[in-house]
Amino acid sequence: MTMPAVPGASGAYLVRPESYGTIQMTAALQKSNITTFRTSAEFKDGSTSYPAGTYVVPATPQARSVLATASKKVGVPVAAAAEAPKVKGVQLKPRTRVGLFRGINNMPGGWDMWTMDQYGINYEVVGAQDFQSGKLIDVYDTIVLPQGITKARIVDGLDQTKYDEEFAWAYGVGEAGWKKLQQFVKQGGTLLAIGSSVATVKELMDLPIEPALPTDRTKFATGGSLLNQKFDNTDMVAWGMPEKWPVWLYNTQAWTPTGKKADVVSSYPESDVLASGCLKGEEHITGEANVVSFDIGKGKVVTYGSEITFRSLMRSTYNLLYNAVYGGPAAEVNKTQLRQLKPAFSANGTLLQ
Repeated sequence: MTMPAVPGASGAYLVRPESYGTIQMTAALQKSNITTFRTSAEFKDGSTSYPAGTYVVPATPQARSVLATASKKVGVPVAAAAEAPKVKGVQLKPRTRVGLFRGINNMPGGWDMWTMDQYGINYEVVGAQDFQSGKLIDVYDTIVLPQGITKARIVDGLDQTKYDEEFAWAYGVGEAGWKKLQQFVKQGGTLLAIGSSVATVKELMDLPIEPALPTDRTKFATGGSLLNQKFDNTDMVAWGMPEKWPVWLYNTQAWTPTGKKADVVSSYPESDVLASGCLKGEEHITGEANVVSFDIGKGKVVTYGSEITFRSLMRSTYNLLYNAVYGGPAAEVNKTQLRQLKPAFSANGTLLQ
């Protein structure tokens, strides 16, 4: 990809949010600690329209170098604007600290770990030692729970009397650690739960959602199928997603919101749910929620009913995870701040007054 001409001292580089290639671009910007904004509304630059979630990066020489390299690598074009857009938005927290709670013998956690390695995400595996002193919020901004993480995997984990210290990261953290994970959210952390881990976080945070699908496979079954989905792409979690797009579902749940605090990001349509594969009991899933966001205390929880990071299938849905990985800890900026490219964070990630 060819970089556009330098837009000038008050200008900015713009990157549209639709491609999952932006995940690697964001990781590169984070690694180099380059100020990065995203718009929370659509806007126009000249005759070109840009959607909510567009990346806005001040036009510094360092930013140009990083974006040029990343753009060529992932094939996502970069545009230039003489002025930054005058819309509300957020600034991503510099060097967002990401934690992945793998759990022992958890294949989805291993896959998510490999993916983060490939995409250049600055993450650490959340270990039992992280729960032993201080606050989790002092260590991580965002924690991801992959498919298959249960309360037992967190609380009981491995018995430290039976396993060597090389497995210390997977030791149980006890009820005290369970409560620390709850406190992490209330103190400002972002907690993301994928697939069956949604039930774990529902219990942890007492979320106002209930399972919608029967466990009786004679009433509802889908053998790993693509099911149509409606997205609210004005919501930060779904920035860059089309209004309609299929997701992969197999052996996990859809959810029914039961309280006003549940912000539905995506849901199954009222009819014609099946896009590809097989589906029995469509009436049980129509209109039910898949991705749901919650503001709790100072923090955020996002639940993903379908396994949005399953293997290499439908990588477009990876954006749903990484939008929240970085968007949860982000700081809001008003129209004037974004137009002036005025940071909300210091370079070390401290919020400015």
